[in-house]
Amino acid sequence: MTLALRDLQRAKTVLSPAIGGSVGNAVTQIAKAQGAKHAISTTTNHSKAQQARSLGFDEVIDLSVEKLRDGVRRITEGYGADIVIDAMGGEILSESLGALSIGGSLTTLGYAAGRKTTIDVRISSGAR
Repeated sequence: MTLALRDLQRAKTVLSPAIGGSVGNAVTQIAKAQGAKHAISTTTNHSKAQQARSLGFDEVIDLSVEKLRDGVRRITEGYGADIVIDAMGGEILSESLGALSIGGSLTTLGYAAGRKTTIDVRISSGAR
């Protein structure tokens, strides 16, 4: 995680799913503090998204109404995430790969949603 945190700087887009978890919350706060262009996280319902926004997290994707990739593309105007730091695993890991920009990096820290995932190789990263 140290290598990725070093790169959370201005002009970078950082995605860390699960704003309600300690990793998602911490990475999003650190990315904002380091001046990342976008510090994006996710939640699974509308009330949690509203709560996160009330706490100052401006770029929260509500997964109950929008797919992760679509939310990242909307926020970044099609660019994608330069850095993904994922502590969830499972299906979110596969979705996070599809949200990466061309040349983006993914770091996994845990598997709260499961250790197994299926990656659809037809999903291309980077829509630039």
